[in-house]
Amino acid sequence: MLFFIICVLGIISTVSALLVKKELEKLFYKGKSQVLFHLLNLYFVSLLISFSDIVFYSKFHEFNGFSMYFFEMINVSLLYFPFYLLAAWMFAKYVKSLKKYDVRGNLLVIKPKYLSRKQLP
Repeated sequence: MLFFIICVLGIISTVSALLVKKELEKLFYKGKSQVLFHLLNLYFVSLLISFSDIVFYSKFHEFNGFSMYFFEMINVSLLYFPFYLLAAWMFAKYVKSLKKYDVRGNLLVIKPKYLSRKQLP
């Protein structure tokens, strides 16, 4: 049960971190993808998952220094990295499907579902 709670917490924090990354890129870099934001997302979400793992499984009695917390976070990061890559790829695909137009060279092509407008009577 605790493992399920940690997984749900990781999924929710990954999606919210990707949403924040998208908005920050739009605000500061005009929508161009930046690797730094991916690294920060990976760091903060793995930190959150590792601390929730330590608290939920009562491992904090076993740790006697900061290095133990750091090693726990590194282990979680290595396990979490493939899932983050998959989630980032799926999120980018979803965001791309929400665009109203495609760019082909110097031409903007509006998607057909946005061309048809219902006329008011």
